[in-house]
Amino acid sequence: LPTKDNLVLRNIISHDSQLCVSGCGGLESAHHLFLFCPVFVPLWGLVKSWIGISSADPDLLQDHFVQIIHSSRGMRARRSFL
Repeated sequence: LPTKDNLVLRNIISHDSQLCVSGCGGLESAHHLFLFCPVFVPLWGLVKSWIGISSADPDLLQDHFVQIIHSSRGMRARRSFL
């Protein structure tokens, strides 16, 4: 994913530009955006509700994606989201 931490690793942006796009003050990484950002985590809860996922939030990023992909079978709203 083109998160700011990955862009820094590839020397595309400087280290000073790593802060999260939400303005929360955290360093932008995939883990931060999907699991820890106080701005985006509640949005993921709304998306999960919209596509019909009602389970506990995973602690690992890989599990987060597996949960969404696995539950995408079936409902039209899930398929249209993905």
